[in-house]
Amino acid sequence: MRVALAGALFMAPQLLLLDEPTNHLDLEAVLWLEEYLLTYEKTLIVVSHDRNFLQTVTTDIIHLHNKELKYYRGDFLSFMKTKEDMNKTYKKQYDAAMLQRQKTQDFIDKFRSNAKRASLVQSRIKMLDRMPEMEPPEDEKDFKMTFPPPEKLGRPVVAVSDVTFGYDPSKPPIVSQVDFGADQESRIGIMGPNGAGKTTLINLLLEKLQPQTGDIRRNPRLRLACFTQHHVDQLELNKSALDNLKLAFPDSIGDEGEDLVYRKHLGRFGVSGPLAMKPCRRLSGGEKSRVAIAMLTWNVPHIMVFDEPTNHLDLETTEALIKALESYGGGVIVVSHDQHFISSVCKELWIVGNGRMSRFDGTFEEYKKDFKKFMKKMGTA
Repeated sequence: MRVALAGALFMAPQLLLLDEPTNHLDLEAVLWLEEYLLTYEKTLIVVSHDRNFLQTVTTDIIHLHNKELKYYRGDFLSFMKTKEDMNKTYKKQYDAAMLQRQKTQDFIDKFRSNAKRASLVQSRIKMLDRMPEMEPPEDEKDFKMTFPPPEKLGRPVVAVSDVTFGYDPSKPPIVSQVDFGADQESRIGIMGPNGAGKTTLINLLLEKLQPQTGDIRRNPRLRLACFTQHHVDQLELNKSALDNLKLAFPDSIGDEGEDLVYRKHLGRFGVSGPLAMKPCRRLSGGEKSRVAIAMLTWNVPHIMVFDEPTNHLDLETTEALIKALESYGGGVIVVSHDQHFISSVCKELWIVGNGRMSRFDGTFEEYKKDFKKFMKKMGTA
């Protein structure tokens, strides 16, 4: 991604088009790109789901909705506020118009057979015909998802003690002397430069890798699940969400009937009704991600690990995931460069770099402000 960006920026084009440019970048690269684009003197058009990035670099928003483009002056937050105000205004206008239409129709129905009121009835009929047709306002209810609540486990749930790991014994280890723990109340954000060892650390937690030295203790009843884009890519695209779930868990039929058990679970993630029956190839990227998360949580995990979860999520699904994690009864470990997601979900930050893992004592905004100084302290600047 850095090479692709470097090639595009080196050309200094009159029109720079960026499609999800923050995907696969670490925080340092995202902040550098934001700073660069703030001084870019030519025209920039960017497609992105990254709220902070949009807020920083944009001066105008073009909203594509129902095959129509609408134009808004101002940054992303101004767009969201203006759009919300416009929706409220339109709803009031629609409600008033429907009330007037109903009153007119009631008058016509009541006096249609009254000869003395024939002229008034005809006048109301003409008035009704002249009233403009208005599309009903869209349902403004936020899409919601809910995670099934796991049973409580005794501590420690996961304890990492003095762990060291490297792929090549002749080279310095990827991570060394790592000590940290997680329980069902944890909301941990893991950050650091690309290649620093964040994914390696996750694979150690998932038992895909074994530490060379040190120990990882897990509660024997622990159920741990990890969400990555890989899970979305593994969906059978010619099959429906319902069929994908049944295929993955064929022996989970309950007393309520075969489909109902699966449908109830999919419904927790906003995949219900006709949406559950559509072939997955006809679902949006956000809808596919909902299906993948539903499949991942079938076994009710005690701890959920998210590895760059927002790379291919739309804004609606990202916000729904944030809200769902607020009330989730299990632990959360997140690897992400998404500033909005990290600051909304995580209560503690761990920084990986130069083979070390250190806790940052402060908020994400404080880390963002001082991360160069912190990374230099860790020896990775």
